[in-house]
Amino acid sequence: MGPGKAPDCYRAQISRNRLTKIITFDSDPAAFRWNAECDKQIRIVGHMGSAGLNVALAFIPFGAIAKMSGELAKLWVSVVAATTAGIAHGELVARIPYPEVGKGWKVQIDFEHEIRWKPVISGRNTFKQKLTIASYDREGKARYQASQVSEFRLADLPQGLAEKLVSIPNRKVTNSYQ
Repeated sequence: MGPGKAPDCYRAQISRNRLTKIITFDSDPAAFRWNAECDKQIRIVGHMGSAGLNVALAFIPFGAIAKMSGELAKLWVSVVAATTAGIAHGELVARIPYPEVGKGWKVQIDFEHEIRWKPVISGRNTFKQKLTIASYDREGKARYQASQVSEFRLADLPQGLAEKLVSIPNRKVTNSYQ
């Protein structure tokens, strides 16, 4: 690896690819279904997580107090209060932005993969995945964009997973949301 007669074991081999999915919204009902589904999923996750956590927390400290004092009513009041607070939290979580769309808009989801590998043991061999989601209106103006980068050591991933992901040829797929 590397130029010249002697190998350069400290030079990284870099491989990359990009997978793109474009979702178009040809009608108002399709856009409405997308927006409703995104909103619903955020609410459900927020409600379940908040209610479960609050119920668990209410039973741990207040359950012991209720058993010692014999006031089971305190326990149920705390459970109801914690669950109500959890649902209120879920409603706030539901305000998390997502790629809201309208008729004629599109959502683009990009997966970019990169693997860096060096033959030396001390080399930092890594796999990086960047996920980008963006929505564009009818004029092509970006209305929403979010990106997240995750980086992993190759040794921490299942054998061959990173190589398989990076070896997929670059691809762009467009579908209409129904």
